[in-house]
Amino acid sequence: YETAFSLKPEGALAMKIYEARAQGAPNVSAARELQRWVREHPKDSAAGLYLGGVYLAAGDHVRATEQYRQVLKSDAQNPAAFNNLAWALHGAGQNKEALAYAEQAYRVASQSPVVMDTYGFFLVENGRVTQGTELLRKAAAAAPDQQDIHYHLGAALAKAGDKPAARAVLEKAQSLATEPKTKAQIKALLESL
Repeated sequence: YETAFSLKPEGALAMKIYEARAQGAPNVSAARELQRWVREHPKDSAAGLYLGGVYLAAGDHVRATEQYRQVLKSDAQNPAAFNNLAWALHGAGQNKEALAYAEQAYRVASQSPVVMDTYGFFLVENGRVTQGTELLRKAAAAAPDQQDIHYHLGAALAKAGDKPAARAVLEKAQSLATEPKTKAQIKALLESL
């Protein structure tokens, strides 16, 4: 990939180089070509979103926030940028602003289960439990195999005081979970019910 990139640089190749170097783990230092590409081609939304995802996965919420804002400068209605910016802001402890961007994503892509999940999650986090739970139910119905959505719905139901429903949804989330960290989070919430 590096040889091809040196002959004909493009965003897709910069992403492939990162994937090969990172080997499945978030690693910002493996993203040199991708960072350079995005800096030189700020209107390449796909590469910009990908780089934002690298930062977000690595827990660098400040750089993720900056990157998603950069994508929105050239692609002002990009639902993925709004959605992921909400998560980056949440990671930085800015839940009210996160809610605003989740709402923007929902306005642009209201039928997306991922967007419904994000907006529903932030509604619940900001005290609008009934509205958020209803949206999370719709997201779970639209994407029945998405463990994150079920986990968020289970947490919302628990917050709403519906422990039997929360338990059922969380058990489904646990059956879908593949990562040990996620399984542990679900298990802890189940044990708290």
